[in-house]
Amino acid sequence: MQPAAAPVVVQLVSHGFVVTLIQESDIQKRIEQIKSATHRDILQVNVIGTYFDLTRKVTAASTRTTAVARGPISSYDDVYANVHNLMAAFWTRLRPKFILSI
Repeated sequence: MQPAAAPVVVQLVSHGFVVTLIQESDIQKRIEQIKSATHRDILQVNVIGTYFDLTRKVTAASTRTTAVARGPISSYDDVYANVHNLMAAFWTRLRPKFILSI
């Protein structure tokens, strides 16, 4: 009889932030050391951060995360989004596995 395999731990992602790589090394280090290490909710993609590349950013994030995300949201930095209300609306309709890009 073979020993039982170790259980696989799956971490559900409820939200995350997709940002482009930043040219300024001070800010980049801050993101890597403080923000990403502390909350682990930042995904950086190798895309130029312009308005016209927003679709590429969301596509890159989608392909690097999960294929079963059911509700990606995309917004640009000059758009106000009440994240609390957005999350509440999605929690009522979706399972806790989606991508939020702001």
